[in-house]
Amino acid sequence: MNFDKLTQNVSDLEEKVSENTRIYNVKKQELEDLQIARANMLHKQWNNCLSETGRYVDNFCQWMNYSRDNLMKELSSHQKECEKVRTELESLKQNVENMTRECDADYTKANDDDLSNFNGAIFDIRSINNDLTKNIKVEEDGLNKIQNKIKQCTVKLHPI
Repeated sequence: MNFDKLTQNVSDLEEKVSENTRIYNVKKQELEDLQIARANMLHKQWNNCLSETGRYVDNFCQWMNYSRDNLMKELSSHQKECEKVRTELESLKQNVENMTRECDADYTKANDDDLSNFNGAIFDIRSINNDLTKNIKVEEDGLNKIQNKIKQCTVKLHPI
């Protein structure tokens, strides 16, 4: 009777350990998935920023080539116009630098917002995983105690 109870307790504890281990593995996978999603999102944002800057630079270069060809044909008669274009090009260059800085600042700001959300989720999952690990340890200790009692009962039933 007592042996059956202990055996049942062992089975129950094994089920609890198994369930807690399963939950731990699920939460661990969720954490990994969140970290991968975060990395993918950051890569996508960065690639979008680079693409936009690249398109702006391509358009700028096409415009610059067009302007250069026309200006070379009329250079002698349009020196004042060339000075205006040079000033405009400097302004455009400054705009490109400003836009690059703004993109970097916007990218960093977006990352800061996302990081706090991801960090909160990661912290919650880690806390849950720590609690589950503690529960598994407690259950394993209880299981070890029961197994030791079973061994003692077995020794008493079958003396050497």
